Parts: sequence; structure tokens; C-alpha cells
Amino acid sequence: MTEQRNDPKEDPIFPESEPLVHIQKPKVDPDAENRGSKENNETWTSRWAVDPKMQKFVKFSKMCQLNRLFGHIGRWVAINPYAFLISALIMSSLCVGMFKMELRDRVRDGYTPTTSPSRRETDILRNFFGSKSDPIMTIVLLLARDKGSMHRPEYMAEASRIHEYIKGNISITVNNDEFTFYNICKSACQVNYFFEFLATEFDKIATGEINKNVPASKRLDFPITKIYGIDMHFERNLFGVKVAENETENHLLQGPLAAIHNYSNIRGIEIIQLNYKGDAVGVVDEEDLARWEMALYKYSREEFKSDLIELLVIGSEIVDYEMNKESQMMGRFVGLGFALMIIFAIGSNALNSYYYQSYSFSINIVSIVATLCSLLSVGVTLGLYGIVGMRVNSVMLIMPFLTLGIGVNDSFMLAHAYFRHKRTSPNVVSLMQSTYAEVGPSITITTLTNVVTFLIGAMMPTAEFQLFCTAAAMALGYCYIFTVVCFGPTLAIIHRQKPLLLMDQVKIKMRDRLHSFCEAFVDGYSKVMCSRLFHMFNFVVFTTYMGFAIYGTINISAKLDTEKILPGNSVIKRPHQMLAHKVWFEYYPLQIFINKPFNLTNVQQMNDFDKMMEEYYSIPNNKGRRYTTSWLDEYKRYFNDSIEIFNFDFHSEDGVTKDQGERPATGYDLRFFKGFLSNPIYKHYESLIKYTNASDWENITINQFTLTLVYAGLSDWQGRIDIMIKWRQIASKYEKSLDVSVWESNGMFVDQMLSLKQVSLQSGLLTILCMLIVCIIFIQNPLGVLAAVSSIGSIVIGVIGYLYFWDLDLDPASLGAILMSVGMSVDFTAHTIYAYLRKKRHVYENGRNVVVLLDSEFERMKNCVSSIMYPMFQGGLSTVVCVMPLLCIPDYIPLVFFKTIVLVVIFGLYHGCVVLPGFMVLFTPVTERWYENLKKRFSNKKENHAESESVQLTSINKLTEDGVLNP
Repeated sequence: MTEQRNDPKEDPIFPESEPLVHIQKPKVDPDAENRGSKENNETWTSRWAVDPKMQKFVKFSKMCQLNRLFGHIGRWVAINPYAFLISALIMSSLCVGMFKMELRDRVRDGYTPTTSPSRRETDILRNFFGSKSDPIMTIVLLLARDKGSMHRPEYMAEASRIHEYIKGNISITVNNDEFTFYNICKSACQVNYFFEFLATEFDKIATGEINKNVPASKRLDFPITKIYGIDMHFERNLFGVKVAENETENHLLQGPLAAIHNYSNIRGIEIIQLNYKGDAVGVVDEEDLARWEMALYKYSREEFKSDLIELLVIGSEIVDYEMNKESQMMGRFVGLGFALMIIFAIGSNALNSYYYQSYSFSINIVSIVATLCSLLSVGVTLGLYGIVGMRVNSVMLIMPFLTLGIGVNDSFMLAHAYFRHKRTSPNVVSLMQSTYAEVGPSITITTLTNVVTFLIGAMMPTAEFQLFCTAAAMALGYCYIFTVVCFGPTLAIIHRQKPLLLMDQVKIKMRDRLHSFCEAFVDGYSKVMCSRLFHMFNFVVFTTYMGFAIYGTINISAKLDTEKILPGNSVIKRPHQMLAHKVWFEYYPLQIFINKPFNLTNVQQMNDFDKMMEEYYSIPNNKGRRYTTSWLDEYKRYFNDSIEIFNFDFHSEDGVTKDQGERPATGYDLRFFKGFLSNPIYKHYESLIKYTNASDWENITINQFTLTLVYAGLSDWQGRIDIMIKWRQIASKYEKSLDVSVWESNGMFVDQMLSLKQVSLQSGLLTILCMLIVCIIFIQNPLGVLAAVSSIGSIVIGVIGYLYFWDLDLDPASLGAILMSVGMSVDFTAHTIYAYLRKKRHVYENGRNVVVLLDSEFERMKNCVSSIMYPMFQGGLSTVVCVMPLLCIPDYIPLVFFKTIVLVVIFGLYHGCVVLPGFMVLFTPVTERWYENLKKRFSNKKENHAESESVQLTSINKLTEDGVLNP
């Protein structure tokens, strides 16, 4: 240990800094001008050294160092603490914006990347149907309360009554006008026509209006029956249907039900599904459509009454509402987390201050302010969101737990340094300068990396997590500011209060024993960390840890289980399960769009279209041509009937087929197109075709059209993902000739899962790259940078891998948690590296600054352990304590964040207290020796170069003196 005295008057700003080296002004020889150039050079160097401007430049350069900059801040805080507190109070006034906060989710598309194929597919759908915004699709499920069949006459009549009431009585007010479903359904008003027809026919049969057996051509059979030439697709509205296996099983039945069985093969219906699709029309916008859906939901929950039927409603706006309602429960748990954090902070800070003989009742105020800084940062962030009109989603309500858990770590580091320096600092100015200079750089690194991490997450093409990550970055940034301008001044104010003198001889002995125990622990721990035997053991442990982590990371599956994301006790969970496991299993429609102008006489286009359809039909889950809704198939039949059988067009102006030439090579053209669309049987296809009309059929152009195929047997999301990939692969084959696109209502959810691993990898690599840049700027040590980045990567891989063993999948929730873990891991790495790389420490003893040189790995390890181990454990445990209330919320997303935080704390403490110190002990001496040798090598080259120049200059001077070079 080397001691050097440093007069505070000579260095009033940084008493903790290195002693200044003062250059004495050399005596000036009056004959110096007559001396040689060497003496002139020395005189010029001396003048440069004492030049006031150069001294100011050197001093300014030193001030730009991060620790010196924070020393200045600490000095200002000590001199004017109340000014800083007033500025914090002014900044806190932004919390009033929380009263304007809008809580709303977008579950359907908010977690889907903006660059995903489903976005383009949805735009094509919207443009095709002329929608100003995304249409709503509200689904109503009707079930018998007695668990019986819905095909019983009284149940079908009740279902029909409910359907008519929803269409005509559920309304919203827009500009003082009432709008019902009839005003917003646009082209989808008849989407439930097949159910309406079946219910009407069953009612006629039950009332005796139809009481005779009918021919097979007019039967009401499931799944499809042809009535008056129209295919009745009952499978679109009826699910869990039982059909008759033979005609003799109904002889024992009597009454209306027996009559129905004579007309239909339906013997049981479990679910009736009714679809209500609305588009923004006129003054009705997307928000009005959402209000209509919520009006229907409110009716089902509060007003609907029926002794026969159970009414379940689900839609995207309803899901958003339920998610928000459940998320609002987090408010009370934030308060619980805040209370737990205060209790933990009071206890841990009291122990810390007691150890350093600085305990007083004001320590409780310090602990409360430390926690309050994190809470204020959350309030300011949410207030700003409310002021600028940005919505707040349910995931963001987890952000207060994260900020309370992560943000308070900076306060713990600052408090720990404050207690350590308090005994040896002569005044509050010196104390706050030392505290800020020591802790400021490391908390700046951790905060900056946390903010950068979440800002990278905000660049993800996922709207919901953009909101969450932006809010988290803002909250952590504000927490850092509040720590500097609020918590620090609080420490300066309480400095005036003397420690409590409540210690009798027993308590003094207790404290001495505690001090001795801690000193022995630090010595023993440092010796262990410097032991090669321990390094070998730790290598085995770390290798095992990384082996399981890598295995889990490789095998974790990217999938989205929507049932997990929905609140556990939500009323919409049951209808969603019915949709996912019953409705979509029996009926899973795919809508195909042909976006390129289509010419029926173009052989290439027709052949490509037929090949494409065969590929779609060849997928095992396809239900076949019978279930396909295609105007082109119907038009071909209509064309053949018109030209080959009758040679007469019933729907032409004069009823006579004109001589329109031979059939083209494809066999079809548009000569009967107008008659086809004017036919009542096929008129409904007009909404599925966009064409340019003309008086002459040869000039009619089919610009775009759509058709629907039906699939079945898709019981899980993996099956839906696989089939969506196949659909898109087939469509891409015919992009050039047909410009094919596909649309399915779950396409956005599928894209969420397909993009998860790619987004995770890109975000992770970009985050680590930013961490690398930040560490290079602030740590300024190659070994430290390598250790920091490697440990961050190791922690993140460990979190992902062990989440796999904890039965979690890679989904949007876990992706956000993983990004959070990258930022959190910095807290456990930067402090350790920054503390270990310090080669000296400064203490104030007997009225003077003493520089203690850390000239061995053991001494550096002791300094590192005593500086950061306690606050590191304090911060890690406080984070776990703060998020423990999340266990009280029976939802998936809070559970994911809790598990992730626990893993980050465990692995972070392991790396910060074991892996990183061991790594630095092993490799720091080697790298420092290499650096010194490299520096000496360059120094020798410079000296040799300078000597050669001096020899040349001397030779020239001598030649000049001898007159050889004189003219």
C-alpha cells in the first residue's frame, strides 16, 4: 500500500482523485537564446508545461472523464440539495397525465409483426371488399342449457328469435342516429342465410305447415343439400352434428321432432354458430364497430335471459376488453409490491448502515425515497403516455414491477457507497463527491444498457411490445434521473443527522463481531476466487450450466397458445375453447384471392388455375370440391347448360342466344356472364367478383375475384401453422400468372408464431451489439468488454434454455421477458467488472487523502467483493421480492415475467459473484502483461526514432558550424 498526501485546497473538486503532479517552472537562463537547439527544445517544452491555456485544457480533459463528471454532480448536489429536489418535484407533476390514460389492447393484430405476410393479405381482403378499416367479426355461439340438442323445434325457434333480435335491436348511436346490424353489415347481411332457412323450414314442419314426406331432392340434410338449385351449406352454422345412420331409427318418436326427422338426417346439434360481420360504412368508423360488438357483449352478459339457450359471444374487441379488465387487477398488486420493496429496503439499508456505524432513523426515509424514485418514474412514464394520447396495453401494466425491481438497484449502489465513505469524509461535499464519482459510472452503464435494450425491443415490428418496450425504456431512464436528482440529495440532507448513540458495550461487541465476520468472509471468499482448484471446479459447473442452457435454447418451441394468453378466469375462455377445438376442427375455411386480371380464354391462366386448385385439394385436410364456394365452378356449369343442352339464354334481353362464335380453346368465355349474375340462384356471387362491365361481353374484364375452400381436422396451432405454410407455398408458385394471395382469420396469430424465433434472434444479436458499443465506450478495457458481453450472452442463453425446462414456450410474452433479461443481466456484470478493474482506491484518513494501490489480484478481488457483493445481492433479492405479487395473478403473462426474473437473478448473481471474478482473476494479469509489453515495444520504437532524428540533427548542426553547409 502506498500513501500519498493530497492537499484538498489544491484539488477542491475531487478530493478522492489521484494526487496532482505539479510541474515546477524552470529557472530561465538569460544566455539560453545563444545555446543550441536542444536547449531551445527543452525551454519550449517547459514553457508549454506552464502555459495557463494548456493547463486549463488538461484540466478540462480530466474533467470530461466520467467519474470526474459525476464528482462535479455530487458537489452540486451537496451544495444545493433542495434545488435538485424541487426539480424532481416539478418533473413528478407529469404524473397527472395518468388521469387521461387509455387502457386498450389489440390482441388480434397487436402481436403480429407489421412486416408479416398476413398484413398484406388483410390489406388485400380489405381493399377487395372496400372496407375503410378492419371489419369486425363477432361470433355468437348458442347452446342448449340442458346439454341437449339444438335441433329440437322450440330450441331452433328460440335461436331464430335471438338472431333476429341481435340484428334488429342491438344498436349504437352515431351523430344522434341509431345504427343496427342492418346498417353496418354491408355485403355480409346474408352470411347466416343457411341457418335462417333451416330454422324457418323446421318451424314450418313443427307447426304442421309441411306435413308430408318430401322427395329426396328437397330434403334438409346435413352437411349440404340442394334446394331449388342452390347448395345449402348447413355445415357453416351447425357443429357437433349427429346424423341418422338409417331410416328406421325414428319410428319410436312422436310429435314435431319425429316430423323433422322425416325431412332431415339431423339427429342432434351441439352448437349453432352465428357470424356478424360489420364494415365501416359512411359515418360509422372502426371505433363504432367496436362499440356495436361491446353492446352485443353487454347484452349477453347483463340483459339476455332464456330458459332454453345459453348465449356466448366472442370477438376481438371483447377479447381486448377482457384482457384489460383482468390487467386492472394488477393495480392492487403494484401497491403490494411497493410495500414489500419498502420493507426490504428498510431492513437491508438498516443492516448496511449499522455495519458502517451510520445508522439513524432517517435511514428509513432513505429507503422509502429509494423505492419512491422507481414509482415516480412509472407515474411520469404513464403520465406522458396519457398526455400525448398513446394507449396503454395490458402488458405495460407489468412494467411497474420491472421498474420497481430493476430501478431501485441504482439507489442501493449509491446508498452502499454513501455508507462506506461517510466515516472517512470530512464534510458532506467531499462525501457526495466520492459517492457519485465511485457509483455514477457503473449505474450509468447499467441504465444506458437497460434503456438501449428496451429501445431495441421498441424497434420490433410488433405494436404491443413496441408500446411496452418504449414505456420500460422511459421508466428506467426516469428512474436513473430520479436517483441522481432526488435520492442523492436526500442522502446529502440526512448527512446532517448524527448516528444514534444507542450502543452499549454489548452492541459494540456485536457490531465488532459482525465486522470481523464480514472481513473474514471477504478475505476467505477472495482467497477462494484466486484458487486454481476453485477455477477447475467452477469450470465444470459452468460447462454443465451451459450444456443444459444450449440444449433448452435449441429445443424450445415457438408457438402461441391463445388459451394461455387469455385471463385464467375470463368468461371468454369457454367460447374460445369451443371455437378452437370444435368449430375450427370441423370447419376451417380458406379464402383465396386471384388479384391479376383473369381471362377465361387464356389457356395458360386457366391451366394454372386448375393446377393450383388441384394442389389445394390434394392437401389431406381438405374437405373436397363439394364444400368449395367458387363462382368459376358454378359459371362453368351454367355455361355448359346454356350452350350445350338448351342453346338458349333465359336471361338475355330477347331470350335468344346470339351467334357468338365457336367456343374458345379453354372451353369458356364471358358470353353468359351477365345472365349468370342476374340469375337469382347465382346472384350472390356478384359480391365475390370485381369486374369492369361493358355492353359487349367481349370487353368485360374480370379484375379480381375470391373463392373459399374448406379444411378440417386442425385441432392445434401447430397444424394450423403447417397448413398455412403449405397454402402460401402453393400461392407463391402462381404469383406470376395469377398473383394469388390467401387469407384466413387466424393468419395473424400464425405469423406471430412463425416470426418469434427470427425476431428473437435479430433482437438478441442487435442488443448484444449495442451492449458491446456501450461497454467499449464506458469500460474502456478489452478484457472487461469481452467479459461483459460474454456474460450477458451466457445469462440470456441460460434464461431461454431453462425456460424450456420450466415448461414455457417461445411466444410474444416470453420474447418480451427475454429482451428484459438482456437489460437486467447488465446489472450483474457491469458493476463487477468496473469494480475489479480499479487499480487503486481512495480513502480519507487523518485529514488527508490516501491512495491505496491494489497491486495484487487478491487485493483487487477484496476491493471488488466489498464494493459490489452486498448491493448486488440487495438488488437481486429486492427484484424478486417486488415481483412476488405477480404469483397472485392467475394469468400466463405475469407468470412468464416472474419466472424470467427469477432466472435472471439466479444466473446474474452466479455470473456476477462467481464466473466474472474468476474470469478476471485468471486473465487480467496476462492481458495487463501483454499490454505493458506492447506499450514498451512502441515506446522503444519512438525512442529509437527520436535518437536517429537527434543524430541527424546534430550532424547537420556540426556541418553548419564547420562552415560546410554555409553559403
